[in-house]
Amino acid sequence: MSHSTDGLLEAFDAWIRGPFVDLNCTLEDLYWVQDDRTNVEGIGDALKERLLTEGRNLIAPILERWNGCSTPQEAYYLLGNVGYYMGACRRHEITLESRETESPLVEASALATKLGLMLGVAPRLVTSQMQYLNLAKNGDDRSFTRRKDEVFFVERNSMGQLNYLQAADSLARIEPLGLSHPLSLELLSQAEAALSRIVTSNVDLFKNLDVDRFFYCVRPYVKSYRVGRQVWRGANAGDLSAVAEVDLRLGLCSASDPFYLGVLAEKAPYMIASDQPRLASALQCFSLLDQLMAGAGAKEKWVGRAARAMLPVYDHVATIATQHHDMLVSRFIQKPTMTLLDKHMQTLTASGMEFTALIADLQRICDLRTGKQSDAIGSRHSDLGRLRELAAG
Repeated sequence: MSHSTDGLLEAFDAWIRGPFVDLNCTLEDLYWVQDDRTNVEGIGDALKERLLTEGRNLIAPILERWNGCSTPQEAYYLLGNVGYYMGACRRHEITLESRETESPLVEASALATKLGLMLGVAPRLVTSQMQYLNLAKNGDDRSFTRRKDEVFFVERNSMGQLNYLQAADSLARIEPLGLSHPLSLELLSQAEAALSRIVTSNVDLFKNLDVDRFFYCVRPYVKSYRVGRQVWRGANAGDLSAVAEVDLRLGLCSASDPFYLGVLAEKAPYMIASDQPRLASALQCFSLLDQLMAGAGAKEKWVGRAARAMLPVYDHVATIATQHHDMLVSRFIQKPTMTLLDKHMQTLTASGMEFTALIADLQRICDLRTGKQSDAIGSRHSDLGRLRELAAG
């Protein structure tokens, strides 16, 4: 980092952690008391102008003077701060992709694009910058509002992601050992424990998160927004390689399935750079389910022990997938959507996809992870049934 821009970066970070949050909170209070809580047009315009101008005045000199000598970690952190600003401008409809062909956030778009090109990632705010790579200062990490529902949601999602990372790491370490290695049983136990913590955390999340606060006050900050001329879809908690690593290493999803490969290709720019080799390794692995089926066919002695260690891992993945679909997607997104006015439907999804298409894709991924009986999607239903037989025997 150039010493000439140290103060500029620190001032921008201090604004993101202070006045920026206060402006968002005040605007949320104004939106919340309306009959139509989704409407932001004509509400708090003076506050929106402050948000727009103060952010621009801090970003413009960074764009002009920053020489790009920061470490990748520092550059990624700066990209996150720019993304918080752009995400808030989108939430308050200071910028709205449906009415523009190019973002009015000229300086922010330029800096975000430059950073994205340098780092090889999407030039927008992504889930890792809000969650498990969100630096705390004096006990406070970055947020849009600091309201309890946002803090609670981000905290629980961060815990889920960290546990997915641990599960993926344990499963990856089985590959050089082979499933029949005695130590693989311990690694499966570690993966099971990590996934079990996600199940427990999700129960707490969906029990205590307020549906309306999430739908109207948290989710709007992670929608799609335009950077320059291109629209980048919203942040998604699944945008880390660990989720795909678990899918692929367990064999629930296939590296030969065009649908699933399409999902991964779409997610790749939203992952941190260090995720790319991990994902590439998982795409080439001999899955644990395939190893077990091969051993079962040869009637190897280790198969029963491995099956008993594997089964709870698969059960936890299925439970997590069902929790996500039946609780987050259905209760926190689909049902509140039914109350929206038609004029808000075009900006509903954070994915950038048409809503019904998004729901269909989410259902298909859930069906793969739960092993639903369906020849049409390439589910491992029959092999999972065989896994249960081997574990019971």
